Order: sequence, then C-alpha cells, then structure tokens
Amino acid sequence: MIFYNLFLFISIKEKSYLYYVFAIGSQLAFIFLDSKHLRYLLDEMYRDTWYVDMLERLVFPLMALTALLFQRSLLRIWENNGKLDKALLSLSAAFGIVAILTFVPNEKNFQYLFVFLVFISIPLSFYTNVDAIRRGNVTAVVHMSAVSVFLSGVIISMLVQIWPSFPNNVSTANAYIMALIIQSLLLSLSLSFRYNQIKQ
Repeated sequence: MIFYNLFLFISIKEKSYLYYVFAIGSQLAFIFLDSKHLRYLLDEMYRDTWYVDMLERLVFPLMALTALLFQRSLLRIWENNGKLDKALLSLSAAFGIVAILTFVPNEKNFQYLFVFLVFISIPLSFYTNVDAIRRGNVTAVVHMSAVSVFLSGVIISMLVQIWPSFPNNVSTANAYIMALIIQSLLLSLSLSFRYNQIKQ
C-alpha cells in the first residue's frame, strides 16, 4: 500500500497520497517498535539502546502529526474553512514540538503534553469531517469511518489492559492491529474518491 500510493503521488502529484504514505508508514513503524522487534534484532549487536528508546518515543507524535496533515490534505480544509485550517496547523505544530521534546531524557516532559493534544485532536478531527460532510464531501464520510474504527480499536485494547473482567480473546487482544488494518483500507478507499475528484 505504501509503494502503490507513493507511485500514485509520483504520477499525479497529489499531496494527499504522499501524506497517506507518511501516515501508514508511521503506523507500520509503531507496530514494529511496539512489538520490540527492533530491540530483538539489535540485541546481539548493540547494548546501548538509547536511539531505540528515542525512536519508540518519537513514533507517537509522528503518528498524530502525519494523520492530521493527511486529513487536512485529503479534505482540502483550507479551501472551505480558514479558521479550522489554522486550528489544524497549530495543532500539527504543537505535535512537532512534542516530537522535539521526546529527546529530553525525562519522558514526562512530552507525555503529558502529548496526551493533552490527543484529547484536543479527537473532537477536532470529528468536527473537521462533519464540516466537510455538510459541504457535500463524500470523502469525509469514509475518512470519519476510518477514524472511528481506529479509535474503537484503541479503546478496546486499553479496556483489555486495565479492566480485568473485560473479555480477553483473539478479537479483543488484537483489536488495535485489526483496527489499523481496516483504517488503512478505508483511507485507501477515501483516496479513491479523491482520485475521482481529480479526474473530474
């Protein structure tokens, strides 16, 4: 999917495809790092894992930043709602600051700010889609479905970890991974609508 959309970007020069590559690329990096694959691969060669620690921290703000930039580009928010576009750009800049703060040794310096920004991002992301849907943007319907699926996966994964009586089976244990896959497919579908708009 990454290479396919990268080739589409090269052929039609539409930035939405490039931002999509960055968005799912950062999600892929998160899965790889979160499952400790990099630590396993480098264990025999490197004892100093400082840069692995940094990558594991950095991937969180990068996921949020690339997702916001992709949404902005896909829905072309700046064309219809200047104030909303400025809010998204400001939020993106804030996640950029969080990315810089990940290099500070004390993790709490970026964690609190990151969580705070995520709580702002979720309602803003939904409102952005609702605003685009009101304007007749079909792409926003698919994008909002993708965001909803992703958040559902995150919530289920958190419930499995913190609520002992919550059902723990193959579906709930892998809810986050399944949500990421479905989200990626839905985002690809939203890009197909964007491609039709470009053709028209």
